[in-house]
Amino acid sequence: CEDVIVASGLSVAITAVTLGYLENCGCKVSQSGGLARRSSLLKRLRAEPVPLVAVDAGSGLADLDNDLHVDAFAFAEQRTHQEILARMGYSALTPGRTDLGRGLAAFDMLRAGLDLPYVGANLSRRGGTPFLPPSRTVDAGGVRCHVIGVTSSINPFYRASSLEETLDSMKIGDPVAAVRKATASLPSTDFVIV
Repeated sequence: CEDVIVASGLSVAITAVTLGYLENCGCKVSQSGGLARRSSLLKRLRAEPVPLVAVDAGSGLADLDNDLHVDAFAFAEQRTHQEILARMGYSALTPGRTDLGRGLAAFDMLRAGLDLPYVGANLSRRGGTPFLPPSRTVDAGGVRCHVIGVTSSINPFYRASSLEETLDSMKIGDPVAAVRKATASLPSTDFVIV
């Protein structure tokens, strides 16, 4: 899923739901997905004279299996996905259902040592400590952009057996309340992206 929004001399590229596909999905009708295609699009947009803010709305990792087990090959593939994202120069990323579905420790392990600017205003560890910074401020050609990340609640009916252990390690708070809190003390900015 890829959209480009141009507002007031600023382009915003929004990507989401890669589901771990490193290559195109293989569909006969519409060849969707693939990090090479996404990378090419971002490179082309960065070559334009209008500044670009690239954000990802999550669910980039592979969909959940029937259990939390990830074999060595699947782990290497998902780690490669994160390494490629780190090289693509995103301004901010927010984890989604598939990114968090195996728990915070697994998500941390997959992105360990990588420069990935994940934000999540409504994500906390079960004890209440924030899991990620709520937001990030970036400069795009002189335009200050405040990017606030929120994650929607994971549907408890979606393969609940896989999520039972995961949901014990994190809390997904109300996204509206989290955005209100994050914007309450915002410095003067030109553009806010949620």
